[in-house]
Amino acid sequence: MRRSLCLTVLAVLIAMGGPGVAQSLDAARDALASGRIDEAARLAEPMAAAGHAEALALLGLIARDAIPPETDTARALLETAAASGAPTALVALGRAYQRGEIGLHADPARALDHYERAVAAGSEVAEVNLISLVASGALGAPDWPALRARLEELARAGTRGAASMLAEMLATGRGGAADPAGARDLAELASEAGDPRAMRLLGWLLIQGVGGAADAAAGRAMLDRAARAGEGAAATDLGLLHRDGGAGLSPDILAARDWFERAATAGDGWGATHLARLLSDGNPAVPDDPWRAFDLYRAADARGIPAATHGLAIAHWDGLGTERDPMTARAVMTRAAAAGFPRAINDLGVMMETGVGGDPDPARAAELYEAAARAGDTLGAWNLADLLLTPTLDPTDPAEGYAWCLWAEDNAPDAPARETYREGCTRAAARLSADDRARGAARFAELPRLTPRPAAAP
Repeated sequence: MRRSLCLTVLAVLIAMGGPGVAQSLDAARDALASGRIDEAARLAEPMAAAGHAEALALLGLIARDAIPPETDTARALLETAAASGAPTALVALGRAYQRGEIGLHADPARALDHYERAVAAGSEVAEVNLISLVASGALGAPDWPALRARLEELARAGTRGAASMLAEMLATGRGGAADPAGARDLAELASEAGDPRAMRLLGWLLIQGVGGAADAAAGRAMLDRAARAGEGAAATDLGLLHRDGGAGLSPDILAARDWFERAATAGDGWGATHLARLLSDGNPAVPDDPWRAFDLYRAADARGIPAATHGLAIAHWDGLGTERDPMTARAVMTRAAAAGFPRAINDLGVMMETGVGGDPDPARAAELYEAAARAGDTLGAWNLADLLLTPTLDPTDPAEGYAWCLWAEDNAPDAPARETYREGCTRAAARLSADDRARGAARFAELPRLTPRPAAAP
């Protein structure tokens, strides 16, 4: 994306406290918000070297959003700037602890601490982020009426981001009566004031017909406006709409790729993840580039996207865009599974069963397969059934295995998968005793069914 900042970090940390310079911090912020990364860095570097903590924080954001990410550099820059009280760095680290970004483990208490320090340092957006943290339930059950009341105060005061979050609450009825029309009105006002997040929300309200008549074309235009204003998530939305043919669009994989590229450049982890998938799925419409995909997965993993962590593990496992490294693959897959990504839980089970990157542990594999199934991945149930129905493996439990085979068939995400599972269950049943089949059927009846049927695995 741009030259490495590593040498710059050393120079900055040595030079902290020097004389001020005349470069405009606002100009650097504007350049960064507009996607002019090299220009933003060029403006921020001399100010940072002269001891301006906010400029140092901007360099941290640039390193964080680079492709591939400069995670260690980003942490060093942001932590140094935060130690000097830079609100931008405090907010960025609060978000990192809230979401598990830039190599930091999710830690709601530390996120709260950073947001509170940023509020004390005069950051308006920090209080909105703090409300988002509380609303997530990470600190306990949210007091929705109190959050809504505080957002109303902040929105009246013109605090950036407050109106869009309040509009979301009005649309969903959180903290009080639902007011879809009021949500749309508030989103329109915030959009006119230049809030990209509000533009994205308004785009979806228009597409879905919430608070007024549906207007897909106007909704897409508003998403486009939000994306061009720097809202990476809106660019990802447009990429998905073009990929899948939503909101009145015909499927256009090349347009989807371009929007995902814009989203990834804007630092949106999901945009980077979807672009990486396009560059590694074998579809000739978008030629594969495993090395680029690997960098994108790294970038999205640094932004706390479990699906990207899973993609990164697969790349290490199969040697896609990097050297094959089973031990690293297992370590990264463990992180993705710990984040609750169902396919990663299943794939970690495969690693445990077959000894990829470490000693085999079939008993642990069985636990992971069942956990994946209960999280919605029917492949986990299928693998559990195969393990339990194989007499040469340990653990073996024919009745339990047959039950999970029936469960996989019943909860299959599509007709082809259901037919595959049905054929497998029929073959398994033929090898079982009548007693095992009866006990398996009874056990299947006890297992909870997925509701609704799961979508196809990503």
